[in-house]
Amino acid sequence: AIYPYYSAAIVGHYAGFDIDDSIISANTTTGITAYAAGGIALVRSYLDMDNSSVINNSVTVPTPADSKDSGGGIMVCSFNIDGDNSSITNSTIAYNTTNCAGGGLFIGTGHDFYLTNVTIANNTAHQGGGMYLENSDPTFTHVTIAYNTAYSGGGMWSGDVFSTFTHVTIWGNMANYGGGMFIHHS
Repeated sequence: AIYPYYSAAIVGHYAGFDIDDSIISANTTTGITAYAAGGIALVRSYLDMDNSSVINNSVTVPTPADSKDSGGGIMVCSFNIDGDNSSITNSTIAYNTTNCAGGGLFIGTGHDFYLTNVTIANNTAHQGGGMYLENSDPTFTHVTIAYNTAYSGGGMWSGDVFSTFTHVTIWGNMANYGGGMFIHHS
């Protein structure tokens, strides 16, 4: 997709998505200034995803320093609609890329996000190879974050976030700053 704002294989704006038993793969988005993903981009929306894979997607923004609201695989940003929380369960987010933030997953402002039995692996980004978290309150249960790469926050970049981790494995990630996790103002 080539569009200046809100772009991905699946785009939601003030919407809710239930994605079950699905594969979102091999999608590319370029030329975006904000709110972009290779696979799923949701703004002021919620996502409930179960038993699915988001793999081998990419997004490239023209000026990465000016925009960080992008995710190679999934981008969820801004406040939830109707107070709904987002969740990903029994799923894989892998081999996604962005030249910006959130190789596998970008979770931004205002989302209570629940990840359960999720593998986030082999993703690449400038910040947050596996995931980029900002101004949100995610809960991780039985999550593996492995073999992701970034300049900062190989496994995860986290800023102004209150996260809960239960049975989480952060393993084999690489970055110049914060191989496993880079924490900023949290």
